[in-house]
Amino acid sequence: LAEVLITLGIIGVVAAMTMPSLIANYQNKELLTRVKKTYSTFYNAVNLALAETGSSEITSVFDTSNTSLQTTQNMQKYFNGAILCTKTGDSCPYYGIKAQNGKYNKVTGEAQYSEHMSVPYLKLVDGSIINFHQFSSCKTDRTAKRCKTDSSGNVVSNSSGTDCEYEEYTWTDVRCAYVVIDTNGIRKPNQYGADVYQIGIYEDGRLKEVSGYGSLNTILSNDKIDYTKYDVKD
Repeated sequence: LAEVLITLGIIGVVAAMTMPSLIANYQNKELLTRVKKTYSTFYNAVNLALAETGSSEITSVFDTSNTSLQTTQNMQKYFNGAILCTKTGDSCPYYGIKAQNGKYNKVTGEAQYSEHMSVPYLKLVDGSIINFHQFSSCKTDRTAKRCKTDSSGNVVSNSSGTDCEYEEYTWTDVRCAYVVIDTNGIRKPNQYGADVYQIGIYEDGRLKEVSGYGSLNTILSNDKIDYTKYDVKD
């Protein structure tokens, strides 16, 4: 009996050491499969739209004279059974999307969100969500904010100590539109690089990943999920 108990104890210790790794590998494999499937569905829909317009120009699908809602409505028919969400509700949720690199508030330590999933968007039959953001031009100067740093590279906090002190900077956006795909909808982790990815639509016809918003190239070429899990307050 003592030998059996010792053996069971050893098995239990080994299982406790290996199970988290096995579970993580399984979860990443599931995410990998869903990303490939959803991206393939999106890519095929774009090609169907191009074929119907009789044009090879990507701007015939992502027309800068359209609004995001109009582009979403135009694309709906290329996703078999997709539901058009134009109003937030239980079946069309509004939720946050976390940054790919485990980004957090450097003052409070809380997880930060890159953006939110908001209507209008398409909800596919498998539960995945595709969100179209149409721009009115393929070249736009934009202003964004970032945390100020001191001469040593340390983040400067604001006067209340609740966040960093922000500064504005200008950059040129050369996309006609971008698309956010969430491969499993409202299900977590709702994080770029895990289940959520952003694809830029460029005037020259390129569809490519947007840096910092999910590494599609790594998935499609190396079969590898690339993101940092959050270990801070969510």
